Amino acid sequence: MPTDQLGHLSSTVPGDAWHASWSYVRLLLLQPQVRVEGLWKLGDKFYAVCPDLPRGLLAKNGDPLDTWFKDNKAITCPISLAASIPEGGLKILEQQAADLAMLRGTPLTIHDVNVQLAILLPKSFPDFTFDDLPPEKGFVFVSRELTHEETSVIHGTLKPFLVGLPLRVEVVVAPNRFVSAEAAVPEIPSSNGLNLLPARWLNPTTPIPIRQAVEEDDDFWASRHVEILSGPSADPKDWLGNGIPIDGSRCLIDASVLPPRNIRTSLALFRYVTLVAPLRDHHDIALKGLAISESDLIELAHRGRIQVLFPQPINRYSTGFLERLFELDSRPYILSRRLAAATVADARRRMPLLYPPVGVAERRILLELLQMVQDNAPAPWREGLITGLGESWTSAEYALHSKGAMATSLNGFGRILGEMVRRETGKDLLLELLFSSMPVEWAGALGATIMPVGLENEGPQKMAEFCASAYSGAVTGTQLASIGTVEAVLEEVLALEGDAPVRELDTAFSPRDISQLNDLVYGIVRGNLTGQDLRKAVRDLNDKVRYYNSSTKRVAWLNLMAPTGALATYALTGNPGGATFVGLGSWLLGLMVKDLDASRHPCGGLIDWVRSVNARTTPDVVLVSRLKKAIKEG
Repeated sequence: MPTDQLGHLSSTVPGDAWHASWSYVRLLLLQPQVRVEGLWKLGDKFYAVCPDLPRGLLAKNGDPLDTWFKDNKAITCPISLAASIPEGGLKILEQQAADLAMLRGTPLTIHDVNVQLAILLPKSFPDFTFDDLPPEKGFVFVSRELTHEETSVIHGTLKPFLVGLPLRVEVVVAPNRFVSAEAAVPEIPSSNGLNLLPARWLNPTTPIPIRQAVEEDDDFWASRHVEILSGPSADPKDWLGNGIPIDGSRCLIDASVLPPRNIRTSLALFRYVTLVAPLRDHHDIALKGLAISESDLIELAHRGRIQVLFPQPINRYSTGFLERLFELDSRPYILSRRLAAATVADARRRMPLLYPPVGVAERRILLELLQMVQDNAPAPWREGLITGLGESWTSAEYALHSKGAMATSLNGFGRILGEMVRRETGKDLLLELLFSSMPVEWAGALGATIMPVGLENEGPQKMAEFCASAYSGAVTGTQLASIGTVEAVLEEVLALEGDAPVRELDTAFSPRDISQLNDLVYGIVRGNLTGQDLRKAVRDLNDKVRYYNSSTKRVAWLNLMAPTGALATYALTGNPGGATFVGLGSWLLGLMVKDLDASRHPCGGLIDWVRSVNARTTPDVVLVSRLKKAIKEG
């Protein structure tokens, strides 16, 4: 049987095969209930073979499968459904994990190819742009003559993106045709507004520290993306860089859009405060909410107390703030691509199926195995997981290349949770869950507690608690506790709402004080300590907080919330000791293979992988802080 692999360089596979493969992958992953026998090419046409097609197959949405496929395949692609394998046809094999990671076989626009070249080519390579012109000709327009070595580099870098495309590529010196910053960044449509901007395309007036930081992030992704997306599981801390301390307690404040709260409470409770940087139009609002000047924020970053995340394109943030922060030798920041890598690594610990290092064929088998789960798995959860994973797997690698850390929400846990909620309740909360799951996933990767933003009891607070509960999971077992609720593990800690000088405050609250309180909090959550220990620590902390609240008569109170699964276990057993918390996805994963004998199953190796990753679940619980509504008189 003749076959061809999209990931291999081959002139026998035409460019249409990429679009046919993309269409076929959507059928495989979005309609896993349909039996398939491969993608085949005969002449100039492609056929997705579904043996049961004559029976009148239906898509999951109730439409005839033929109708659904026409609406979901690549436009103009000569592919259709067929009931049998065409005689003399050539089978197109599915992409492997490394192919997906490198975007081999993924239909790319000319803009996409230029972005990849901008990231992968060395910084010394001259300005360029790639374009294709009919008939079947590609051009690399460069600003000067290339050396022999540079010519080899451009052809070698382009080759994987042009597999099977009938293009003859020429290099042409044309100083007026290469991509400029202005051409690369027009007023971007909202659909592409989250796409990252390569350092090569930054405005020429961009300050050097900003350009260097983005170059480092680009270089990191260019050299490690295959390992990140298709390699073995890694510790999130491996990808964070030297500027982010990995020991000590940490909180995360999402100041990107909603107004954050006074930063003094966070400084008193946590060794490290991590800010999701405010977007440029919200920068002054965020500083006002934090009750801190930009100079003081930079100083605390210099001292190592504050680190800043930049998950969105760098041109969406305040240039002045970026320049001052990026000039610090300690590098207290994480840009989007590193943050994406750490989030993917953490997600694999909590929900291994989100970013499985396997190819398309194996992903389809995983969905088929999930469909077999019946006992102890509510149908809405199971079907929501299947639909969410299928949607994510069709675009996850491409989205991570294009959008960095913002893609981990669009294609991550929030999407799957949204599908589960919709099927369980009929409510469409996808947008709210996508927005709320972002800081939860980033906090999980950083080992941070989420601090509240906006007003108490608003949607974002409740959604963050819901996402944290589901993401952290429950104690392992065949029955899963209800998700979406949290209970107080740390109650009535005085919140610092005044205007005490933050530099003096930073000196007053020693790392030892902060570490002691947080050790006690996590000790309670994990069942290693008693509430009496915690109450004494809270009293000691409040005595110190009252001193710094002396300038105001009204003080707020803070509760630290944890998933009910964690606290229920402590309440029932008193000391669960080494209890393991397993995320919602890992729990379903365990049910998926619990009754399957790998030695007798045709996909036994895949089942062994599922069991191995499921055995490495993380006990880390994502905590969420809630500012109590009642304000007590001081």
